[in-house]
Amino acid sequence: MGIIEKDLNIAALSFKADDFDLMNIIGNRIMSDSLFINNINFAIAGFFVKQVALTFVNLKPQLADSEFLEVKLSGDKYIACLLARNVKVDIVQNWVDYHKFNLDLRKYPATGLNRQIAEEYGDDPEATTKIRKWLIDFLNANKILFCDNHNNFVKGILNELQRTGIAFGYQVEDTVIFSCLLALDRFYDYFRVQNLNFNGEINSDSVKTRFFPFVERLSALSTAATLNLEEANVLLWDLIKGWREYFIFYQEITPRVPSKQVELSKETKAKLSEVLGKAIQKELKT
Repeated sequence: MGIIEKDLNIAALSFKADDFDLMNIIGNRIMSDSLFINNINFAIAGFFVKQVALTFVNLKPQLADSEFLEVKLSGDKYIACLLARNVKVDIVQNWVDYHKFNLDLRKYPATGLNRQIAEEYGDDPEATTKIRKWLIDFLNANKILFCDNHNNFVKGILNELQRTGIAFGYQVEDTVIFSCLLALDRFYDYFRVQNLNFNGEINSDSVKTRFFPFVERLSALSTAATLNLEEANVLLWDLIKGWREYFIFYQEITPRVPSKQVELSKETKAKLSEVLGKAIQKELKT
């Protein structure tokens, strides 16, 4: 049994034990191990494992025990399927299985939208697809905002798309694009750290030459009449690789707040000098 097969088994054991934090770590580990052996299928499997873990981290505190046991059955089925197939079947089925898992959990959304409200909206996945296309077009048309270090553009798009999907349902293609958006967001968080100038502003040249192409590839996938899953997988793989490479550079990151120089008044400077002078004299006498 290879390293990643062992990782997948540990992820399954973690899920069974309700240790979703560990499962999340294992998902990250699978993606990183896939980087070392250059395996796109395992990398995407690691991404799926991480998302399943994060879903249950969010759901568990919000559900009654009976509801949690009910929703966990969907997770059990999906994890068993992931292990049985070892992620080596055709890419369409991989996404169909992951999509079905997410769709089964739609009535237990982490946003707090209960199933009665979801039923009131009804199922209209085509509406989600139309909104998704608009949102990705909007992202691409306004990508210059990524040159602003204070933007949360991808997170805003994710929020709107997730809200819409919960209300109306979604199609496999929407699940694929949403997954690529998540990876794009995680990549950008690290990219932004690497490309900050000393004044706290992001290097716009780097954004335009190194980040814009990812946004444009995502836009091309989203606007196509038929989504090309192979190209989507490659985009997701490229984003995962960049994200996990950045993790090696920086480990876990926290939001960085640009510092500003504060110009002190003459009076304040004089008082500081007086206080420091007295402190130094006292220190010299002791």
